[in-house]
This record gives sequence, C-alpha cells and structure tokens, in this order.
Amino acid sequence: MPNGLLIPIQTEPHITLVELKTDLWEEASHYPLFGALQDRGAYVFQCINQSGRKQDLTDESYALSDVRPFVNLLRVVPRKETCSDKVLDAEIGLLIGRELHQFHSLKNSEVNDFRWQGKQLANELAVHRENLSWKERVLSQHPIRLLPPSFNLLRSVVQQDSFVVLVQFQGGKMAFTMSVKLGSTPTDLICLVLSKKPVANSSTHPVPLKPEDLVLKFYGLEEYLLEEVPLIHYVHIQESLLAHETPILVARHIDSINVAPPGIYCRVPDMEELPSRLSSSSSGTLRRKRPPPILSWDVSAFFTIKIHSLTKLTATSGGQSLMVGATGGVYHAGESLCEQEKALSTSSSPDEVKWEEEICFCIKVSDLPRMATLCLAVYELQKLKSRSNISDSSLYSSDSLPRTQVLPIGWVNTPIFDFRGMLKKGVASLPLWPYSLDVPRDGLLCPSGTNFLNPNVENLPVLTMSFAKYDPDRGIQYPPLDKIFMEGKQEMDSPSRTNGAPLNRDCILDVKDENDVLERVRAIIQSSPAIDGDLHTQDKDDLWISRQLLKEKLPDALPKLLRSVEWTNRWEVCEMLTLLQEWPLIPAESALELFSGYFLEPRIREYAVDCLKSLSDEELFLYLLHLICSLRQELYLHNSLADFLLDRALKNKRIGHFFFWLLRSEMGNPHLKIVFGLYLEVYCRGSADHMNDLSGLANAVTECQRVNLQFCSCKEPREKLRFLLQDILSQGSCLSRLSSFLNPLEPSARCEKLLVQKCKVMNSKNRPLWLVWSTSDMGAPPIQLIFKNGDDLRQDMLTIHALRLMDRLWKHAGLDLRLSPYSCLGMDFRLGFIEVVPQSETLANIQKEKAPVRSAFSKAALLSWLRDHNPREEDLETAIQEFTLSCAGYSVATYVLGIADRHSDNIMLRSNGQLFHIDFGHILGHFKEKFGIRRERVPFVLTKDFVYVVGRGSGRTSQEFQAFQTLCEKAYMVLRCHGNLLLSLFSLMLPLGLPELTSPKDLEYLKDTLVLHLSHQDALQHFRTKFSEALNNSWKVLVNWYTHNLAKSTT
Repeated sequence: MPNGLLIPIQTEPHITLVELKTDLWEEASHYPLFGALQDRGAYVFQCINQSGRKQDLTDESYALSDVRPFVNLLRVVPRKETCSDKVLDAEIGLLIGRELHQFHSLKNSEVNDFRWQGKQLANELAVHRENLSWKERVLSQHPIRLLPPSFNLLRSVVQQDSFVVLVQFQGGKMAFTMSVKLGSTPTDLICLVLSKKPVANSSTHPVPLKPEDLVLKFYGLEEYLLEEVPLIHYVHIQESLLAHETPILVARHIDSINVAPPGIYCRVPDMEELPSRLSSSSSGTLRRKRPPPILSWDVSAFFTIKIHSLTKLTATSGGQSLMVGATGGVYHAGESLCEQEKALSTSSSPDEVKWEEEICFCIKVSDLPRMATLCLAVYELQKLKSRSNISDSSLYSSDSLPRTQVLPIGWVNTPIFDFRGMLKKGVASLPLWPYSLDVPRDGLLCPSGTNFLNPNVENLPVLTMSFAKYDPDRGIQYPPLDKIFMEGKQEMDSPSRTNGAPLNRDCILDVKDENDVLERVRAIIQSSPAIDGDLHTQDKDDLWISRQLLKEKLPDALPKLLRSVEWTNRWEVCEMLTLLQEWPLIPAESALELFSGYFLEPRIREYAVDCLKSLSDEELFLYLLHLICSLRQELYLHNSLADFLLDRALKNKRIGHFFFWLLRSEMGNPHLKIVFGLYLEVYCRGSADHMNDLSGLANAVTECQRVNLQFCSCKEPREKLRFLLQDILSQGSCLSRLSSFLNPLEPSARCEKLLVQKCKVMNSKNRPLWLVWSTSDMGAPPIQLIFKNGDDLRQDMLTIHALRLMDRLWKHAGLDLRLSPYSCLGMDFRLGFIEVVPQSETLANIQKEKAPVRSAFSKAALLSWLRDHNPREEDLETAIQEFTLSCAGYSVATYVLGIADRHSDNIMLRSNGQLFHIDFGHILGHFKEKFGIRRERVPFVLTKDFVYVVGRGSGRTSQEFQAFQTLCEKAYMVLRCHGNLLLSLFSLMLPLGLPELTSPKDLEYLKDTLVLHLSHQDALQHFRTKFSEALNNSWKVLVNWYTHNLAKSTT
C-alpha cells in the first residue's frame, strides 16, 4: 500500500480489479494510517507480469485470473497524472484560493472519500451534458428567471389583458413596439413581429427569416427566452411592467448565440466509465469477512476517552512548573448530555504536558445519539497572588487548588461517530482552535464551534487523546436505518412497551378530545416561536403524546414535535424517525426551521431537503444565503443539504454563481476553508464551462482591490483623487483586467468596456470605488457598481435578503410596495460589490439643495425635488404614488428589523419617487448611543416632509395620508403572518458570527416587533401605537438630521 502497509486479503480468482479495489479499501479502513490514503480513484494496481516486468493495470474490468500476478502480489501505486489533470487542479486551486494538494496533506479519510464522490459526480455530469440538445445547452449556460405572476398586482399596469413590449433587432437598426396578450409566448411574439415586417437575414441574401431562426433575449442581459411559457412569467417582464416601464427585448439569430460546445464538458480522467465486460463469476466472490460490528445500542459501558498529552504549548508561567487542565463534555445539537469532566496535570516542560488519564462520562454508549459530539478544552491554571483585576468568572477553585486563575489555551470538537456511523476508536491528534468572540462558549467548551479539525497543525497546540475500545476485534456501529425503522415499527405497534423500554411519556396524559389537543399544540407553537431553544417539560410531553394526531391534522408542527424528542432514548428516536417516513411534506417556509442547529439527525435533514425540492430557482435564491450558512453546522462533509445545494447550483448557473461566491467569500475563515474549499472543488469539477467566467471575475476583483489600496490612505481632494483613479484605470493592463467579465451582482449581464471617465473615488473612510461599465447591447443602461474593501458586507447582505423576502411576501399578498432591495455581494474577506441605484440622491443632499439654511426642517424640499424631476402632472402623480408605496414598505420593514442609524445620508430618493434605505450597519434594535442616551427614539422614520409628499402638500388629516396608514397596517400584518419564517431565517444566520447577531437573545427584538403572542386585533393596535409614536416624535428625527447635516458640512 502507498502508506507502507502490507494487507492480506482473501478472494476468488475471478473477481474484477475494480471489485478487488473496493474490498481492499474497505479492509484498509480498519488498519492504521488509512487517513494517509487518497481516494481509491487516485491509484491503480501494479504487478509483475508473466514476462517479469512491472505493469500498471489501468483497465480495472479485467479479472484477477486474467492478470495472473507473480506470487499473487499486487502493489497499489499512484495513477499517473496527465498534463490536463495538473492544469485543472492548478486552475481550481487558484480560483478557490487553496491548492488542492493541501486537502490530501490532511490525511483524512472523510476528506478523501468526499473528494472521490465529487469526482464521480463530475463525471456523471460530463456524460449527461454531452447528450444535451442545443436548447438545453443554452439554458444551462444562460439560465432564465421564471416566476408565476400575481395578476392582482399586474391588473393596474396591464390594460385589457395585454401589454406593450419593444423588440429590437441586433444592432438596434430596427425596432417594433407591439401589444401582446397575457398568454402570448416568445414564439408568438416573434411570429407577430415577422408578420408585421419580414426581416431578411442578410443584406446580400435577402431571404425572409423564419420564426425558428430567431430567439429573443432581454436588453442588456444574456438571458434568452427559450421556454415556451407566457411572456408574463418571465421575471424581467414583470419587474418592468410593475415599474411602469416598457419591457425591451432583442431578437437575435440563433447562430449568433455563444454557447460552449459539448466537448468542454470533459470527463475527469481518473473516473472513466468501466467497460461493460465484467466477469460474471465475480458476483459470487468469496471475500474474507470481518466479524460484523456491534450495534452501539448493545454497549452498556460508559463512554470513555483517555487524555494523553498536549504538545506545542506556549507557556505563560515564566519558568515555573505548568499546571494544565483538560475538560470535556458530550453534546448533541448544542445541548449537554452529561456533566463535564476534568483532568489536571503538572509539567516542568514549557512546551509539553502529559496526563495519561482516563475520563469516563456519565452517559452510556447505548444512549449516545448518532450526531453526538465530544467537546474538549485545555486551559492553564495559575495561582493568584492577589485579588486585583481578576473576575470571579475566570477563577477555578477546589480544596486542593484554592483561588486559581484559568487561562484558556484552546478548544476542539469532534464527532463521536465517524462519517460512516462507526464509533471512533484509537488515538487521535487534535489541533486546538484558539478562542474568539464569534464562537459562543459553554464555560470553556465551544459546542457550537466547528467540528472539523484545525489544518494549521504547525503553529498551534495539539491535544493527543484516544477513544476507548469496547471490543478487541469488532467495531461499534450506530444502528443503520433499516434497524431503526424495524425497532420503530415495533414500538408503534406495541403500546404496552413489552420490549424492555423504560416507562415513557405516553402514560402521563389521557387524550380524549382531539380539538382540545390541537388547540393546546397551537398555543404551544404560538407562545414558543422558532428561535426559542427550550420547551417546557409539560409542553414536550403534550407534543409527544399528540404525535400521531399532529401527523394527520397539523403536520407543520413537526419542528416543535422534534424538539420534544429525548434523543438519548433509543425507543423515542426509533419511533420518531419511523414516523418521519410517513410524515406529509410540509411547506418550505416551515421546513426551513429544520436546518437550524437543533436538528442535526441525517434523516431529519433528508426530510427537510425533500420539502425544498419543489422550490423554483427563484424561490430557492431567496433562501440561498441562509442555507449556505446552515452548512457550517453540519457534522460531516457528505450531507443532504450539501448534496441539494450542489445539485441545484450545478443545474443552474445563476444559482451556481452565487453559491460559489458565498462560499468563496468565507475562504479566509480558518474554521471554514477546508469544508467550503471542498464544496468549491466539487462545484468547479462539475461546472467546467463556468470556471472561465469565474476566473475572469476573480481577476477583476483582485485588480479592484489593488487599485483601491492605492487610495486608502490618501488625503487629497475628491477631484484630484478622481483624476488619479482615471489615470490608473486607463493603463493597458488594468483596463484589460477590468473589461469583459460577468457582472458579480447579475451574472446574466457582462461588464464589457470600463467607462473610465465616469469612475470616481468615494469619500467614505475606506475609499470605495465607483465604477461604470457598458454592456453587450449598444445603448443599454450602463452597469454601475461600488467596490468596497475593508467593510464587512455580510450584515448588509442579510438585511437586503430580508427586504427582498418581505417584498416577495407582500407581492404574494397583493401588495407591491415598490421596494428597491439593491444587490450586495461579498467576494472575499471584508470585500465586495454594491449595486448603484440609478437616478437617486440622498435626502441630505436634496434638503441642502432645496433649503440650504434650514436644511432638515424644510417640509417641502422633497416634494419640490420630485416636481423638478417630474414636471408633467401625471408623472408627478405617479412619482408621489411610488413614494407613498415605498415609504410604507420601508417604514414597516425598518421597524420590524430594528434598522438603526437612520440619518439623512442613509435614506435615498429616486427621481421616479421611490424611497429606499441604504447602509445597514445596525439592525435588530442596536441603536446608537451617546453619553448613555439613545440617538434614535422613534420606532421608524416618518418625518413631516414624508407626510407632506404623501398628502400632496396637505397634512396628516388628508385622505391620502389615512390611506397610507392603512397601507402600513396591512403590510405589517402580512409580515406578522409570516413571523415564524422571519425568525427562522434570522436564527439560521446565528453561526455567521455577526457582531449584532451572535445569540438567540439578539432576536428578542424581532419577537417584540412581531408580537406573535398577541391576537390579530391586539397586534394591530400595537402597530398603531408605534405608528403614532413615530409620527408624534418625528421632530426628534429632524433634530438628529440637522445635527448630522451640520457636522457633515464642517468636515
């Protein structure tokens, strides 16, 4: 073997080499140094043939009897890499920010197995894509966005069941304005255009075009209308109509569409399909059978480990003997299953400590859940000489060690069962993680921290420990699903519990009236929203007793029922997982809660993924950020959620684009760079045609960063900085790297030519760059992006996703509140792009322009500015309507989300009347304070100039303003109906470690604003009170704005 071992294996002569290799790898997994092996696809057998020469057996369909190796000895050697292998690996490593050989250097069997399966997936996709039709290849590389339309919303902009579109022909030399019916398809529109005026396909060969010669695409985008569905189902059509704009389409000849040929989907060289010629006799192979593993349920011993030593320790005792402690705990889904245990040791060595001490936890192996985790921490103890400057929380005290200060050294978590479901055994070396503020602690342990090992083994302390062996010859396995289902069926069919299980909770309550039970369960759900960790014991009992009734009458209560399961009770686990087999699929909105850290069982995750499979790509995009964040909590690389996301990303390049960058932006996080790097490798191998686009964008990001760094410390005037930037951007190499790449925020568009004269350096602290590009269609609106370096964009991304979700919920309820949730995407650590909303200005600039003296106190400034940009009376009325709708939407959204720091430079207004908010650095009620006094003392911003615009120049008593308040109330009640969804999505983001979202306590603000515990009428009255408070105290906002504008004018 490549790891130096000689492994005997008993088999029959007619077994094929591929089957022999499978058996060999299974056998090798029980030997030492298995982690040093790569996946089996990286190796081939080598033998001494009958001619006495070495021979690599690359065709593994041959039988062993055909090969006839000398003295029955085979050697496993690395497969010879081709040049294309090395090039592909190098390109992937450069793109994801981690060289692939570093994954192999981990010598981790789970990593090797995952990479093997990733290569299999890539090969299967390559085979599939080779057989795609031209249309399927275009749709694969240029995915479309479809969404069922809300005709209640479109009724106001669609006249007589028809709407107007503008169709241009390539080059824009001809254009036709057409009225089409709601049911018209792309082909219908093409036929309509050609019937009005046939178009020749060449000036020299005036042959009329046929409908099948043309395809429509959106103006400025590489999105082709190839699906024969009504035009109104295309997202861009809907967005244009709702914005009172005419949709613009471009007709192109099918031969002009750039589509990658089938050959680009090359198969992974070491994963070629095996020839179909397999020896039939191999099916009855006689292999040496290892004794079957023992089921963990049958092991009554207590779970035990042994702490051996700690190396590479950096001492703080200054030459004195070290006193070092190790503490451990067993956790499941972040909850402790037993008391923590400690071991102490004293060492005179400054860099090594030895314990050789067993730790026995007060939990039996038979009671360990499948996803149980061992959490360990190491700390140094120092005796105190005085009481000064030492907090009680950092003290350790016992009879033998009174008043000793604890100095944490590091922590580590590891699953107790491996990825195959086998109880870990033998020695393990665990590099410790240093403590950080973004990882919550339970004492010294970090149960919510990563379960993957720290790859930085050279520079950090390493804890050596071992798992106990409970049988000298046989491994311990967590029962497989078929065993669990068999036990569960017996449990469900045996109410007397004669199988030896302890008396359970079915005896506690006698259920007679199912309506009373359902009411009781609904009350539990309403009083305990998604983010609440613990349920009362009585509530758990009531839920568990009602499980069969809930399955039939209230399946959406599944998350709460699962929280009531005692995961250390095998009988309840079996019954619950068996019941889950029959449980109806619940809506995705409810299933999202199952991706929180409370539900780690693989079967639960599989069920949750099944509930998401019906989501369209547009719907999935709303939750993509949250689902990727949930990947952080998975214990194993191979899991249902990762499989689902990879599958959808590889099938839709738009989803794949954001999937890639959401992972890539976290590669600077040491806790994630192994896990996310492996997912990125699988994506790149399975999406070869996307890699060139991703590499071009990555190069552009690097160039933007290089340019930005030249201005970070500049104190020059803004105009001089603009000239300096334009001079740098005009240089050939820079201009080349910043041209012709995917728009990072809208991958169906390309940033073609950089418009240097429109670029500038912004005046913020980190000197963001305002960059402008032309698109592929002549005359199309330019692409305007702000590149930020040094700012954490994750909280902005979270808030904007929440606004986008609210916009979708409102539209689904028949309310279009004209939100402008601009795009924002982090591309690397504290680095990314923000979309520029065109034709917009900050309220501060508008106020200073219209009322330079009294600035913030002018109630007519906004209406006057809108009148200037909309001189026609009907345009002004439309703009006021846009303002009213958007003001209502953002008023409710900022209140519910607790968006703070709302000064006049963080609120903007478009010339078409749309109001929108930017810069979400403070959310969930984290309001700024000065000298202990809150700066913002209103629930949301509703100043007199807003009221003046809404009321068309009248006050709050106007009919228009009363309609505005009613609109706000409707919007609030819609969000409240989906309150659990909002709470679930924010709770999924807890692992992100944002400064203002680190624990469930940070979500108390959402509970307070949504008041889910109140009745419908009481909640409405609650919001009316907040609305009045915002209106009556708006003068406080104006004072703050005046102070802000004054401070800004003096800097």
